[in-house]
Amino acid sequence: MSNRALSQAFRMPPTINGTTRLVLFVLADSASSETGHSFMGVERIAAYAGVKTRAAQYALRALEQLGVITTALNRGGLADWDDRRRPNLYVWQYAAVEAMIEAADPGVHRHAPDAPPCTPEEGFRGAPPCTTPVHHRAPNPSIEPSTSNPIESPSVSGHLGLVQQRAEARPTTTDEAKPKRRGTRIPDDFAITDEMAAWAAQNVPLVDTASETDRFRDYWAGVSGQRGTKLDWVATWRNWMRRADDDRTRGRRSQAQIMRDNAAAAIANDQRAALTAPDALAGFLEGGQPWE
Repeated sequence: MSNRALSQAFRMPPTINGTTRLVLFVLADSASSETGHSFMGVERIAAYAGVKTRAAQYALRALEQLGVITTALNRGGLADWDDRRRPNLYVWQYAAVEAMIEAADPGVHRHAPDAPPCTPEEGFRGAPPCTTPVHHRAPNPSIEPSTSNPIESPSVSGHLGLVQQRAEARPTTTDEAKPKRRGTRIPDDFAITDEMAAWAAQNVPLVDTASETDRFRDYWAGVSGQRGTKLDWVATWRNWMRRADDDRTRGRRSQAQIMRDNAAAAIANDQRAALTAPDALAGFLEGGQPWE
């Protein structure tokens, strides 16, 4: 554990946030105070940060691009470890991080007013004289205990709590704010409107829209469960009419056409039977065979 790296992590610019900042704290906690070395595996870094492994990999890459760390592939571990099983070596760049902090807020290294001159012993091990990180607007949290809200205390748990508060306070997106639409069953009074009739005349002029609409309404009224609910019944009706037009184009008869043909055939049979009945009766009375 490195208090030196953790102190830098707490003072990093707020532009480093989200998953990248969580991984930053995990690395700072495990970095050596002298060398900045850390050789935790990516899976463990992800577990400590509470993120997915892929997200931790992206965060490590972002920190490397910012110059916070350098990465030596398969160079971590102890001397007696198998080279084929070594993790990556992450090196915390103390000087580069201090420069980044100073560039983001020049007052970070300004010595507190009325404070005695600092000495190397007051700083961290290996740090040059007069680099004790005392902010000119606030006490050094690593030396003076904070009396503010625990969420603002300089600890990893406090930082995670602050991150959670910010996430909860994040404004909802447009998609989250929209109420979700729910499907409904076909209305009992579903009928063709003027707008639907105009659409049918333009797009499916050869379809018998009245018969197909009756069939459409009866079909969906008999469908049970969630399958019988739709978000937009007019759009569903338009798709039904398109399929009816496709069936007509391919030579397939719709159910309405089949019913019309059957009715026409039944009428024709009745008419033929009415015309031939007298001839059949005359043949029977003459002792012959009934007319067939």
